[in-house]
Amino acid sequence: VQGNLALSYWQTGDQQKAKATYEKLSASYLARNLYTDAEVSINNLAYLYFYDKNYEKAATYFNRAVEITEQARKNLKSEDRVAFFQGKLSAYQGLIYSLAKQNKAEKVFAIQQQDRARVLLENLIPVGGTNPVSLNEFQSSLASDEVAVFYSLFGAGEVVITTVSNNSINV
Repeated sequence: VQGNLALSYWQTGDQQKAKATYEKLSASYLARNLYTDAEVSINNLAYLYFYDKNYEKAATYFNRAVEITEQARKNLKSEDRVAFFQGKLSAYQGLIYSLAKQNKAEKVFAIQQQDRARVLLENLIPVGGTNPVSLNEFQSSLASDEVAVFYSLFGAGEVVITTVSNNSINV
C-alpha cells in the first residue's frame, strides 16, 4: 500500500513526499529483514532520483539495491541464481546508466562485469572459483591495436557503451 502511495505522490507532482514514503518503507522492510521488498523500494526510490536527474543520489540508491541483491544471491543454489538475477536487473541497469551520466567509466566497467558475464561464469565455474577481473588486468590483456566494447541496455533506444583499450576507458 505504501509503495502505491509513493507512486501516487510522484504522479501528482509531490516528489518529496514520494521519496520520503519510499525512504520510510524501505527502512521498515530492512528493520523486519524483508530484503526483497526493501530492494524493490530502494530501487524505486533510485529511479525517482534518476528521473530528477540527480544521478549521484540515484547511483547511491541503485548501489544499495544491488548490494541487497548480492547478499540474497549468496544463499541461493546455483540453479536458482539465474532466475533470481533476471528479476533483479533493473537495479544494475539503473546503476550503470546513473554512473554513465556522471562519466564514471571505471565504475561502469565494474558493474557491467557484475551485470553481464557473471551468470554465464557461475554456470561454468563453481561458486567462488573466479574473481572479477580488475580494469588494469583487463587492459593489460589487450594489444595496442585492440579495443573491447561492452554495452548495457537501459530503455527503448538507450544503451551505455564502454570502450576499453590497453591505455584508456571511455563511456
